[in-house]
Amino acid sequence: WVGSIDLHPNEEAHANIIVDPAAAWIVQEQIISEKVEQSLGGEKLDAILCVAGGWAGGNAASKEFIKNSDLMWKQSVWSSAIAAHLAANHLKEGGLLALPGAQPCLSGTPDTLTVCEYAYRLFENWIQGKERPESGSLVQLITKEGKTEFIMA
Repeated sequence: WVGSIDLHPNEEAHANIIVDPAAAWIVQEQIISEKVEQSLGGEKLDAILCVAGGWAGGNAASKEFIKNSDLMWKQSVWSSAIAAHLAANHLKEGGLLALPGAQPCLSGTPDTLTVCEYAYRLFENWIQGKERPESGSLVQLITKEGKTEFIMA
């Protein structure tokens, strides 16, 4: 079973929860939590992968600085906090919560993008309990010269 919580529906998902980007954080969380509860019907999840987020660089003196910061806050922090709340309430014992966009907080924005297939295989293994890091670990996916590896932070 795959559920999608996003601004737009995902045709491949079994359930879609559409988020109103104009809604306040508390309202978003309440609506998402209610709809997840309804969709699951008491079942628990193996994993929650929060792939929301975004980056908008710029100088603090820029006219766009606060607008860009507001957008990053909403896309990255709000979504991660809601995902953590959902995980606390709806993951199976030993379930996986992954926040794959968190690595730049350690060293800034990377110059290269991580290959999606690598991350997909990694998360698939972790969901199945294979080669999974200890709960609460901060794992970095680092791509250099086209090769991606994961490193414990």
